Amino acid sequence: MKVSVFKKFTRVVGNLPINEVLDRIRNGYYSENVTYLRAILDQGNNDKYDEDKKKLDAFTPSAIFKGGRKEKYLSEYTGIMCVDFDFDTITPDKLQAFRNIIIALPFTYACFVSPSNRGLKVLVLTGSTLETHKTVYVQLQDYYQSKTGTEADKNCKDVTRLCFMSWDPDLYLNSQSSIFTSSGESKNQLLAKENYNVIKMEDNDDTRPFYTKVMACCIEATEKIISYKEGNRNNFIYQVACKCNRKGVPEILVQELLCAKYDLGKEEICATIKSAYTNNSAEFAKYAKHANSIAKKSKENDKYISAVEKAPLEDLKDSLKETPTIPD
Repeated sequence: MKVSVFKKFTRVVGNLPINEVLDRIRNGYYSENVTYLRAILDQGNNDKYDEDKKKLDAFTPSAIFKGGRKEKYLSEYTGIMCVDFDFDTITPDKLQAFRNIIIALPFTYACFVSPSNRGLKVLVLTGSTLETHKTVYVQLQDYYQSKTGTEADKNCKDVTRLCFMSWDPDLYLNSQSSIFTSSGESKNQLLAKENYNVIKMEDNDDTRPFYTKVMACCIEATEKIISYKEGNRNNFIYQVACKCNRKGVPEILVQELLCAKYDLGKEEICATIKSAYTNNSAEFAKYAKHANSIAKKSKENDKYISAVEKAPLEDLKDSLKETPTIPD
């Protein structure tokens, strides 16, 4: 799927596959220009930033154009939409937390930091047509606003809307993202799927003590590498979650225990954990074979001990005459 690349807002300089555009943003193709723009903005020179940003290449996610950027020049509709979140000021920690919420959503195809380094561009694949573009965009924007609690740029609904190139080595791409369709049903279905409330495990779950110990080891291992402190809290949670994922700890238990242990907001913690488990799903329980074997033996031993405790006294006396064994 291709998009059009523009210089100075109106001049088409070529059509590139969307993945190639995203690769450029990730790999630093525009890093020199973007670094310059961010330095200007950090110095407080907003007017110069706005003026010089116009020199930066941009692309039209929703369509391919020939001869200009007006709708009459549109040659092919892509169905890709961009939801734009901008902040006047935001700390790196909060921006990362916001990103974690965005990338945990199933419709997020790509997400990267804007040229200002104070916002996020969110690309979504939709089932829209040119005729339904604005209607679907409003639904999409409402959905992301409801999930993040943050207002998006209201000026992005036009099919001719530009998205400026940027530089983000941590650009997120999910080639298996869900398609956002033009119906209230899709939104309701997602709201049913996506629930950031912590799901409680059953109190009688006899695997809980074992997994709790595994989690404690994961936390201890993470603490040897990084600290849980301002500016690094989300990264710390993410690293712990990745370790728990590889050990096969259920995601819902990780959510419950980390929310109880750390002072980040519940939604931020759950979104970060979900991101770790989703992005590393192929590694789930990668190092859990030995641990699960131990857990199995532990459960069998516990059952044996429980049976002994409940056995009648005469049976216990008889059993003492035999060589005691504990199940493997």
